[in-house]
Amino acid sequence: MSRLRGTRGSTLPGRVALWLCPAFLRLMARRVRRGVVMVTGTNGKTTTNNMIAGVLEAAGFSIIANREGANLVWGVAAAFVAGAGLFGGLDADWAVLEVDEASLPVVAGHIAPHLLVVTNFFRDQLDRYGELDRTVDLVKRAVGRLPRTRLVLNADDPLVARLGQPSGRVLFFGMASGSRPQTTAQAREARFCPLCGRELIYRHYQYSQLGDWRCEGCGFARPLAAVEGQAVAEGGSLHFRVRWPGGQTAVSLDLPGYYNVYNALAAFGVGVALDLPESAMVEGLARFRPAIGRMERFTHQGRPVYLNLVKNPTGFNEALAAMLGGAGTRDVFIAINDN
Repeated sequence: MSRLRGTRGSTLPGRVALWLCPAFLRLMARRVRRGVVMVTGTNGKTTTNNMIAGVLEAAGFSIIANREGANLVWGVAAAFVAGAGLFGGLDADWAVLEVDEASLPVVAGHIAPHLLVVTNFFRDQLDRYGELDRTVDLVKRAVGRLPRTRLVLNADDPLVARLGQPSGRVLFFGMASGSRPQTTAQAREARFCPLCGRELIYRHYQYSQLGDWRCEGCGFARPLAAVEGQAVAEGGSLHFRVRWPGGQTAVSLDLPGYYNVYNALAAFGVGVALDLPESAMVEGLARFRPAIGRMERFTHQGRPVYLNLVKNPTGFNEALAAMLGGAGTRDVFIAINDN
């Protein structure tokens, strides 16, 4: 109905399903054979979610996923509706679900995921979330109610890394110091230790507050990353190495943007946590194509065009860095809404 009216209607089936059956999420999640992987955080949720889906498919699994970024409760429900088909049968080994940070406590109240990936925390949608501390607290509270869920966390973000304290059920991913030749001098989102409040000391920055950090007040420091990116070559595509418990692996992505290496490392980390074959992780990432507006590439009048959605200052900074990373000149069109 929504699509006949010219709207996408991506969440309407989920709204109807939850209205008819408030326990819909819980009931459908039980039908997924192996379990649920959830992805949350400020930036990179959709890309990371779809990379994970691609890696699992390359490993031979059938999945359901909310690939278009509909990540509120209704969007998650709509993904199950789409996967169930006309008669309600669900044939899926894994469900891969992007979940909005504010919706995570609600969704996690119905579904206890096998894995929860947290990408990063930046100031974003202040009209919805308020300040950054509130966003972090929402995710922290949800994590506290998931005692059996394994976490896949960004070691380079102190706000994310704190979620792994003191749990031992964590796999950390991050970038090696020196992976980015020119570190940025952007204003950082989080200058102070999330545990004791003292200003953090950085040995190396990646961007914003991401980097090799430590607190001289309480000793809280960047944890050792089990999955670590190294030697990044940027341009119209990305090439880098991943150090992980299985050795070192060369990975290629057919999209630009240094921040996308982090998204790929999160997906690789999920593969490691699930003991997937190395070939599936490499193949799934190599075949990945971005969703609408996530460094989407197309051709107009014989010229390449990139379309990228940015929602906050850190995302904007990194989008500009990706644009300036190649040779030659570019025309840039910026469209800003009236909110």
